[in-house]
Amino acid sequence: MAWTNIPDKNTGDQMDETWYDTHFKANMEYLLNPSHQCILRVNSSNYTTTSTSWVDVDATNLAITLTTYGGPVLVVFSGYGSHSVSNGSIYLDIAVDGSRVSGVAGIMITAAATGELQNLSFAVLVTGLSAASHTIKLQWKVATGTATLFSATGAYATQLSAIEL
Repeated sequence: MAWTNIPDKNTGDQMDETWYDTHFKANMEYLLNPSHQCILRVNSSNYTTTSTSWVDVDATNLAITLTTYGGPVLVVFSGYGSHSVSNGSIYLDIAVDGSRVSGVAGIMITAAATGELQNLSFAVLVTGLSAASHTIKLQWKVATGTATLFSATGAYATQLSAIEL
């Protein structure tokens, strides 16, 4: 359901049921139920990467397809990760319709001691999207070594969410 601009009315103009449903009721429903999706991922194993270039964490199960109406979209990620080398960096970003939203380093970079559990989380507001269906994917890379994103049963869940504002 999309937002409908309300036309000007003059004194004496009728506001019948069709006008009310189209211009008032539909807009209230739009405001109360924006386009949104949340993925909470728990797998049989964790995600790992050794890629030094940007790759999808999971192109199938950590991908959100959201139909928007031209408003900004808030994307939120949370999870836990670790790196195989001391001060090894994990770079995180999102791609919208195949294009990353941030610069060379992505939205987030983290480094910690070898194997140290880290809270990985970010929120980013994506603007300039057309009214259409858009695909949002979590991406990552490392400078060296192996990064792990925990999502195995009994460990930690990984969450990716998006909502049009």
